Amino acid sequence: MLLSYAKLELYDEILSSDLPDDPQLAVRLAAYFPPAIRESYADALPRHRLARQIVTLFIANQVVNRAGITFTSRMKAKTGRTADDVARAYRAVVMMFDLPTIWLAIEDIDNRVDAALQTEMLSQTAILAERTTLWFLRHGGESLSLSALVDRFGAGIASLRDEIGGLIPAADQAAMSEHAFALAAQGVPQTLADRIAALANLDATPDIVAIADDTGVNVRQAAETYLRTGERFHFNWARTAVHRLKAGSGWEQLAVDTVLDDLNGYQADIARMVLASGSEVSAWIESRTRRVERLDRLAEELSGARTIELAMLTVFNGEMRAAVG
Repeated sequence: MLLSYAKLELYDEILSSDLPDDPQLAVRLAAYFPPAIRESYADALPRHRLARQIVTLFIANQVVNRAGITFTSRMKAKTGRTADDVARAYRAVVMMFDLPTIWLAIEDIDNRVDAALQTEMLSQTAILAERTTLWFLRHGGESLSLSALVDRFGAGIASLRDEIGGLIPAADQAAMSEHAFALAAQGVPQTLADRIAALANLDATPDIVAIADDTGVNVRQAAETYLRTGERFHFNWARTAVHRLKAGSGWEQLAVDTVLDDLNGYQADIARMVLASGSEVSAWIESRTRRVERLDRLAEELSGARTIELAMLTVFNGEMRAAVG
């Protein structure tokens, strides 16, 4: 019953918006009809009197079925966006990361691998979808457009999906390979195992494409600078520590989310400054040696701690702000 209510509420909000009219969704309208109808009446389908309702039903079902009944409300609470904006961002993520292909591949191995393993792989797609949807809601512009998001970010994200394994640091490459090997050992086809293992490294791809767009460099160069920045300034360690925190209340979760969002923003800021200066990360550090050395000492101290607490990462976040400023 909760599933139905979540879909009905989202359906009403999407239908009252202009999202069902977005050209990127025309293919979903056509897919609703049998092939013979699509071929014979292709020009007439957009004028079907229930065209908007058909598209809206598809989107509402996909968001709730794949992301869960609380997804829309959580995204609204974190960003202040409307439900139709959440649906726009989520649909853009689904398209740009080609998630339906992964979902179908997971479902295609029913009864060939353990159901719990399939659930875990689906969960990993959901984590990527939630993190990147949140990014687009926060950074995609005041007036979100599905077509505009796909036009700006689609090609860059697609190229990074294919290349990320050769761009990430060696330790992350090793972890990615180990993950793929473990999945394949449990009966997951190698192609699917490789795609699932890569998901954990794709969170930052929207940021990377935006950096390339803002600085006028190609996506690969932006990715290389962004990833070097993450390794040199301890962002990778800090994000892992943040993700491991257990929030005890809604306010604590908001604090955790704020620290994580700040860290992501600082890494993007440094990458932009380095690329805009035309220099390397090492040269950028020379202009603020004292602040970076202080940050390094703090990171070394925190990484050696037995337990990492939110207060410790909040202090690290402040030192990072000072180093960037």
